[in-house]
Amino acid sequence: MERFEYKWDLEKILKDGTIDDLINDYFTKLGDIIKLYEEDVFTSKEKLLHFHQLSIQCSSIGNKLFNYLNSKCNEDLSNQTNFEILQEVKIKAVPYHQRMSDFVDRAIENQDLIKEFLLDPRLVHLQRYYYKIFRTAKHQPPAEIKRYMVSYAPLSSAYESIFTILKDQNIPMKPAKDKNRKYVTINNYEEYLNTQFSLDRIFRKNAYYSWHGAVASIEDTLAQLLYFKLLEQNIDARNCNFPGGFYEAQIFEDELPTSFIPYVYKKISRFCTEYKKFKKIRKRKLRDIYSLKGVKPWDLKMPIVKNSDLEKIEISEAQDMALEALKPLGEEYVKNVKRAFSERWIDWECRKGKTTGAYCISGCYGVENKYILMNYNYRLDDVYTLVHELGHAMHAVEYCAHQREYADTTIFIAEIPSSLNELLLSFHLIERYKGNPSKQLEVYDYLLNNFFSATINQVILSDWEYDMNKLVNSGRIITAEAAKMIYKAKQQKYQGNRITKPLSPWKDLALANVLTVPHFYSGEFYVYKYAIGKIVGLIIAMELQKDPSYMDKYFEFLRSGTSKSNLDTLKILGIDLERSAIWTRVKDEIHKWVSEYVRLTAEI
Repeated sequence: MERFEYKWDLEKILKDGTIDDLINDYFTKLGDIIKLYEEDVFTSKEKLLHFHQLSIQCSSIGNKLFNYLNSKCNEDLSNQTNFEILQEVKIKAVPYHQRMSDFVDRAIENQDLIKEFLLDPRLVHLQRYYYKIFRTAKHQPPAEIKRYMVSYAPLSSAYESIFTILKDQNIPMKPAKDKNRKYVTINNYEEYLNTQFSLDRIFRKNAYYSWHGAVASIEDTLAQLLYFKLLEQNIDARNCNFPGGFYEAQIFEDELPTSFIPYVYKKISRFCTEYKKFKKIRKRKLRDIYSLKGVKPWDLKMPIVKNSDLEKIEISEAQDMALEALKPLGEEYVKNVKRAFSERWIDWECRKGKTTGAYCISGCYGVENKYILMNYNYRLDDVYTLVHELGHAMHAVEYCAHQREYADTTIFIAEIPSSLNELLLSFHLIERYKGNPSKQLEVYDYLLNNFFSATINQVILSDWEYDMNKLVNSGRIITAEAAKMIYKAKQQKYQGNRITKPLSPWKDLALANVLTVPHFYSGEFYVYKYAIGKIVGLIIAMELQKDPSYMDKYFEFLRSGTSKSNLDTLKILGIDLERSAIWTRVKDEIHKWVSEYVRLTAEI
């Protein structure tokens, strides 16, 4: 039975009004902005100032509206009512945005005058806002194309929405037989993941084949869906004078040198030795404690300490663990986490029809509660997910309180606070379980699995995505078979495996899983940024352990929003990812973790 206190309070967004009131407020404010804009906002400082004040107000209302509707949709994907309202709003907004589609062009035309205006103390805070516009001058498509592109705004999330429904609701999974010859229905990926923790090895294996077989049965559909998404984003990029396509456009958007991402790939690949050592020791331990002749993919989710997964962590206990772990970030931070719990920011429990996974809302300036969706399954993994999402939420609390125009974050920066929180939980638990090697091993197992998943595994996916975009931008078509073969090659490259014979049937079957990564359908070159989050989060955690006053730098970082470029934002923390010393320091720390892991596995 669903428990009220563990369901998010979305109605707080509406206060005492209705969704219709919010929609009316949004379009009224849009109308006010259009009216002022068409009076030519670039003719006086006062008009420009008023225009930006109205824009902030409109963003605040829009953030409430779209977060409410998106969150209601994700509560129950089978209920189309809120999706219909959401699409109606997007379609109704198109003419408004079309009337302002030449804003950037006009700003660039009036560049000299605007730069003069920006010397006024009332407008000086907008210098970065306009700097980012002016630097795009040579990447602006013709005005008629821009108006045409704006008309397609309601389709912006089409590929992602189709993929989500396909993966979370319509993937054709066969029931999996357990050791008692009973068939168990598995409805979606979230339920499949839960099967991999079962003590019933026959059930785990059959569930593994059920999921991967289902993915393989629609791999051509997924490959075409992804192909058309990549084709669209590469066409858009070329229309904006990025001959290198989507990848070049994303590098430009993130204000990174072209050498940066290949440099990250190279540095991450140097963790391979420690990764292989960890995998080898872990498989040996799993084989011994579960009396296995060989460790198969359906055994890899099993706990490294036998029966530890039987210990359910209730939601109230997870809350206490999070509060204790996050104490190094100070009283104010912990106070805001308590608010998230008591004021029902979090939708905790699994429900039929609810979207899988976990997330914290974005675009939340003006939204008092920074809502989090979870699918809590009472395991230690879920506590880590909790602190991860709280990292996003508390980041938003800080930049929304200290910024207006820049009250947002980039994906490049966003994964850092969440990764830090996971590390703080690990460090807290390692300290808490001193003298208990079994518990410590459990924590180190999560710590290392999570680190290598966010670095090695995500860079495999990122390098694969890079190649996919390169192929599409050169006029090639993506087939499921080509996608799988390139994914296999990337695994060999980063995991250090020399494969001289065909893959086993179960590994070969799993290659199509690369097509089920939701980030590939999001329109952002995303997944390598998990590695950035993990590397920078670890540096911050080590600095906080060494010097608690480093917390001041950390909060300055949280509060900066998008007021600086990505790399300059990191420099607030004294971190320069283009220096080898940072990567060496991380590698040395990982070596210590693996050494401790080896010691603990030998001791138990």
